[in-house]
Amino acid sequence: MTNLATNNPFGTVIGPGASLTHGQGLKLLATKGNGDRGLFEYNIATNRWARLGNVPNSPKGGLRTGSDLSYDNTHPFLTYGGDRQAMVMFDSNTLDLITKANVPVPVGAGGNLLYVSFTGGGYSSYGHLESRVFDTGLLGAVYDSLFTDHTAPTGTSIIFKVRANDSRFWIPAPNDPNNYTGGNGTWDLSGEWTTVTGNDISFIVGQYVQWRVEMTSTGSVTPVLSEIRLYYRGF
Repeated sequence: MTNLATNNPFGTVIGPGASLTHGQGLKLLATKGNGDRGLFEYNIATNRWARLGNVPNSPKGGLRTGSDLSYDNTHPFLTYGGDRQAMVMFDSNTLDLITKANVPVPVGAGGNLLYVSFTGGGYSSYGHLESRVFDTGLLGAVYDSLFTDHTAPTGTSIIFKVRANDSRFWIPAPNDPNNYTGGNGTWDLSGEWTTVTGNDISFIVGQYVQWRVEMTSTGSVTPVLSEIRLYYRGF
């Protein structure tokens, strides 16, 4: 067993009602129960914890025995436990925990919240793909254009994002934290993603570049991505 993350934001002992589940990509979601109101996220790649927010308070306080956490591939959902019917959802766009419809019966000891996907035989409502970090070998490289080969049927969407930087950093694999070379880890970039509209990306500058694709579906059809091409120059 390996101890991970020295910045654990839990602060106190995990208690009744604690829960752990997967999040988007290399992320885990957790609550600590014991009356605490916090929702936490662990980034496996960077080995860091972050507090996403607090559930709205209730007469019985925060999350207690029977509370559970589930993820629907887009949003985390939490039940309160403690013989309450309240349920909330975390909105990653507004960073708010939003009250949803009550569970039909009070949730206490032994309570469980489970997301069952694809019961209708359709596609996931959201997914994304990030490329590895590419090295142009040119400091201050200018990216002229981005071309893609894709289809987005009615009821779907596909969004392209790019970021570049003249520096990059190495993220070792969690199970090999002292290895800064080879295949046990990955290169990453800092900086915000820029959404690309059209083909012009001349405002993107940096030796190292990475692209990201975000796709949505109504469930009956899905977008298809076949190829992405980036064109750049050194002046």
